[in-house]
Amino acid sequence: MDETFDIHRNWTPEEAAHRWEEMREHEGLCKFSNHGGFHVAARFDDVLKVLMSPEIFGSSKGITLPPPDKVRSLHIPAEVDPPLHAQYRNIVQPLFGATQARAMEPDIAAIAADLVSRIPDGEPVDFVRML
Repeated sequence: MDETFDIHRNWTPEEAAHRWEEMREHEGLCKFSNHGGFHVAARFDDVLKVLMSPEIFGSSKGITLPPPDKVRSLHIPAEVDPPLHAQYRNIVQPLFGATQARAMEPDIAAIAADLVSRIPDGEPVDFVRML
């Protein structure tokens, strides 16, 4: 696998699928040198390891590629490491509970029904482009 990966490239669906397949075949994290260097966790076990090991894999230096060259505020809670991450997460967690999800269900169902109704019968569809 080459050592560069342009996350901002306009990939065709086939190119993107092939690239992710390559990364999933690679054991461990995929390391890339461009954009100042970064890693990609492409396999489930690697993603889980990254998510469960904040002492090794931090987010507080940023999560965007390339890193922002201007001073900006953090994307909270995504760019805050423990223990501060837990404090911010506790603030927003009540907004994402089962009761709140059920309250959004009619709106989500209406949006989904509208999107599905616009799919031409018998034709292939790219859901991302439909939006």
